[in-house]
Amino acid sequence: MATKKHKRSRLLVKNYLHPLFVAAVVVLVAVAAWLVYEATHHHNLYSNYPPNQTKAPYVDGNQATAHVANFYTEYIKFASRPDLQKNVVASFGDDNLVFYDQYYRHGFDPITCTTVTPVSVSASLISTGPVATVKVVEKYADHTTQTLTARVLVTTALRIDSITCPGAKGNLPPA
Repeated sequence: MATKKHKRSRLLVKNYLHPLFVAAVVVLVAVAAWLVYEATHHHNLYSNYPPNQTKAPYVDGNQATAHVANFYTEYIKFASRPDLQKNVVASFGDDNLVFYDQYYRHGFDPITCTTVTPVSVSASLISTGPVATVKVVEKYADHTTQTLTARVLVTTALRIDSITCPGAKGNLPPA
């Protein structure tokens, strides 16, 4: 009986204390310990994934101003084609601006904040940072002007997020 137990213990030692088995167990314990260390010290294992997401986006003021100026140039060019104006809004703006353009139709165009199409538009930078604010001055045929503001941000590309009309126009209930 003693020899059977002795043979069984030798068989266990031979099978489970093989050098490759021991090395594999040591590696697994080391990896598990590293994962526990990372998790308990609040390290993000994927801090570089996706790349460029670790820094807050910064909107270049010159690019934001040019983007808004180009947007209004294209938008005014297609004043007689509302279907093409929707395409311009979708290509220069984000989903928020597209929704705003579709929903806020209160007897005036929510992009130009008027019922009359401007003759020309100029854009100048107010502020920059994660979101840039651009001042838009619209000039009309009767030599009057109107000032709006446009917010520009970076999502997958430079996009206009919102347009603020002067006064309470943007706060009117739907017609």
